[in-house]
Amino acid sequence: MDSDNLRLAYKIETDTITGITVNTTHPASAPVPVLGDHIFLAPEAHLADTYTVKSRNFIYSNRGVLIGVELTVGARG
Repeated sequence: MDSDNLRLAYKIETDTITGITVNTTHPASAPVPVLGDHIFLAPEAHLADTYTVKSRNFIYSNRGVLIGVELTVGARG
């Protein structure tokens, strides 16, 4: 993996959508979305929407280096 990028995994959890994850890369030097941020995701055309970050889980390598973030997103509200 390129050390200049983080892996971001957005898990979509709403009243009608569960079990869908959108994987992206993100520049390591840029801020990671925080709780309450609104993110536009389009895993499929009919699911394209703006979602709100509900939780974050940071993922580290065995050497303690941040390699990714798992974000749970829900309905905007």
